[in-house]
Amino acid sequence: MQHEHSAPQHTEQADRIAWRLNAERVVILGWGRAVLMQFAHPLVAEAVATHSQFRASPIDRMRRFRRTLNAMLAFTYGSAVEAQIVADHINGIHDRINGNLRSATGDVPYGTSYSAHDPDLLRWVHATLLDSTLRTYELFVEPLTIEAQDRYCREAMMVGPLLGIPDELLPTTRTELSAYIDAMVGSETITVGDTARELAANLLGLSHGVAGVLELPLIFSYRLATAGLLPASMRESYGLRWTAAHQALFDTGTKASRIIRPMIPPVISQWSAARRHRRQRKLAIEKAS
Repeated sequence: MQHEHSAPQHTEQADRIAWRLNAERVVILGWGRAVLMQFAHPLVAEAVATHSQFRASPIDRMRRFRRTLNAMLAFTYGSAVEAQIVADHINGIHDRINGNLRSATGDVPYGTSYSAHDPDLLRWVHATLLDSTLRTYELFVEPLTIEAQDRYCREAMMVGPLLGIPDELLPTTRTELSAYIDAMVGSETITVGDTARELAANLLGLSHGVAGVLELPLIFSYRLATAGLLPASMRESYGLRWTAAHQALFDTGTKASRIIRPMIPPVISQWSAARRHRRQRKLAIEKAS
């Protein structure tokens, strides 16, 4: 379902909180959490397992990551035209993703139909990304006021008209977002099934051979962050081992990140698109003054 709206002109908005949060490279540590939460919805897991190349090679994984990253950066820092181009590409992919659930999971019966255009599924994906970004930023960068988190939720509503999510399904405050996430996680619908576990094993596993050895430090950090950020019940359902030692290491890592982050120059800590956008805005302000 498409709305007859266009994306807001980012350059006309001052001090968007998304410019600040989405600039940080470390925030992508929360993407693993978001993806595993999405897989916990049986229809999302079925769609990904059936229609995507999630079991692809390391090179294909990197290409998929770059596409996802570029889409996020375009929605955040791009013009209305750039955001629409990305949305059209995503919607084109979604046009081909539909089918039926092959195995009953949770309270979702066998044969239930799914579509990547389903507003309720898009709502779940959107909410998990929002929630994971906010949690990761606060743990690894700095605390956020409730007002800032509310603004982030409202700003993120710009993707609704682009991807076909009705405004009434999108959280406008942190409280609404948390209430929705908690209700879904506590429901019978969100159930980690065999398909979700298989996808998770691929997401968090090492490649074969030399590539796996090279990936080891990165995968270890990614697994630790993903498991540490997940709700405890979902972490257990995925069978992710979590001990007091894991928790201590996770807590030490997040604390160290918050201490070190102010000392790291933006050229290292932030995406180039964010730095370029900041320079362009600075020049525009100087010309206008």
